[in-house]
Amino acid sequence: MSRGPSPGILVEESPGAEHPIQLRARSLAAFVGHTVRGPVNEAVEVRSLDAFRRMFGGDDRNGPLGECVRDYFENGGEAAYIVRVVNGGRPATLCLPAGDGHLVLEAVSPGSRDWLRASVDYDNVPDGQPNVFNLVIQRVRGRNSGLVDDQEIFNRVSVDPESDRYVADVLVDSRMLRVRDDVPAERPARTMTQRPEDPIGWVRARGDGRDGGALSDYDLIGSQVAGTGLFALGQARDLAFVCLPPLSPTRDPGPAALLSALRLCRRRRAMLVVNPPTDCNSESELLTWLDHMRISSANALLAWPKVVDAAAPEVPRANCGVVAGMLAARDRRLASNGPRWSTPPEPRGSATLVREASQAWRKR
Repeated sequence: MSRGPSPGILVEESPGAEHPIQLRARSLAAFVGHTVRGPVNEAVEVRSLDAFRRMFGGDDRNGPLGECVRDYFENGGEAAYIVRVVNGGRPATLCLPAGDGHLVLEAVSPGSRDWLRASVDYDNVPDGQPNVFNLVIQRVRGRNSGLVDDQEIFNRVSVDPESDRYVADVLVDSRMLRVRDDVPAERPARTMTQRPEDPIGWVRARGDGRDGGALSDYDLIGSQVAGTGLFALGQARDLAFVCLPPLSPTRDPGPAALLSALRLCRRRRAMLVVNPPTDCNSESELLTWLDHMRISSANALLAWPKVVDAAAPEVPRANCGVVAGMLAARDRRLASNGPRWSTPPEPRGSATLVREASQAWRKR
């Protein structure tokens, strides 16, 4: 095992690697794990921290994965793949009054914090088309927020199953809502505003979405046949780094998930960025863990020390986002014949080192 290329960076190598890992002008990191909302088992490319928050929710609610994604973009990452995995869960529903019944819509993805709302109007719908209506769907920042993260407009949809604009068929293309159950015979009623200052009335999703249980290694690994979990990265382009953030502030991915991610990285000629375990707080504890895990590969990298949020320096946390962001920025510089690192860089943004690595560790 060799440790380099700079102080504080540990790279595990095995002799006889068949293919070197190439530098790429566009090196993307993938983060697989828990988010509070967003598509499930799909490798979604996001190109900014704001795009991540709009699609998957604020990082303060996404726990370790959200923190790692924030660190990644703050330290040089330009784009990333996010694979949301869940253990069960239930999507929220939204009910639009329609005559004696309701048009029931269901969120595309499970979760309790996907704040969706819908509005119905008949603007520019002729009087002779009683089955036709316009539908606007929005995702907002919070339950009672007016800040819109995403919007879809479906004009002139119909409750008539013979129509080429049948609402159940049209909403198959929606990123937010689908029709659940039978479509009522009458079109939904026009949504009336409840407050004079609001020009448009809205019906909000009911609070019946559920997040599901705690994630396991097998949720992260997923199924090759179904293309879930890590296997959702099968078609991801420019994949250079794979990160498995902690499953919670006190739980790390286990050996099965790490080894599956390592196999993926070998196939894709990418690098698995391994976090120091949450319960390792010293170099000796980390070395004991490494000896126990016995992961030896040119496709695995571990950096020490951990990082902390500058606003909460008493709580160390995962550093894979910082490391992947720095390395992605380094790849871009080297691919464009830019300057190499003269000294190891410091974390940027909200992350800072717990402490410097000791001189004894630096010489290992």
